Amino acid sequence: MLLASPALAAPDLKPCIDETVEIPGRAANCTALIQSGALSGRDLAMVLHERGVVYFLAKRFDMALTDFDAAAKADPDFADTYADRAAARVIKGDMNGCIADLNRAVALDPNNLVALMQLGNYYHNEKHDLATALTHYDKALGAGDESARAHLRLSRADVYAEKKDFKSALADYDEAINLAPKNVLALCGRAGVVEQQGDRKAAIKAYDACLDVKPTDDIDCDLQRHARDAEVRLITNR
Repeated sequence: MLLASPALAAPDLKPCIDETVEIPGRAANCTALIQSGALSGRDLAMVLHERGVVYFLAKRFDMALTDFDAAAKADPDFADTYADRAAARVIKGDMNGCIADLNRAVALDPNNLVALMQLGNYYHNEKHDLATALTHYDKALGAGDESARAHLRLSRADVYAEKKDFKSALADYDEAINLAPKNVLALCGRAGVVEQQGDRKAAIKAYDACLDVKPTDDIDCDLQRHARDAEVRLITNR
């Protein structure tokens, strides 16, 4: 009588994908899993992809690309690999490869948030194709990831503002601010739209709100400097 072989325990991927672990530790944990020989298919692709993300965060972009390539080979249908490899391709100046990867990610997973956001950014900032950018931002918002909602609302608001659709822009800025009340980009962007609408008093108040927030980086500082100049102009040119 033959006895059934006991099922092998599934590999524990947590040491590699646990974001609470510092980057060097995560990379080492992923490497140990890869070298164990216990992984194949989607599990191997996930770990290779995760180590690629860790290398990307550490600005080791060539190593990140190597892992993303290996992940795509291990499981050609894992959409996250293409979405994140696209970001690494941008850093290396391969825009054509980036767009190919983003389109591949969306083809595999139409709700892939990272790919949809990057496509929206690409069509807005690089191609200046506002209609296509809006399409991708709309799809990304429809993906239902609440953690990215403020960022997406802000990105879409910027497109609406550029289109001079001020009503839609303000609706998105207001929602972004509701979700992230200290977001300088949203507060300053909203103030700019209010000024363009010609409401001087409301614009001054909106710029005040932008300037009341403590900046967190150089971009915030630049925006607030422009906001301060705009407010002075509005106050002095009565």
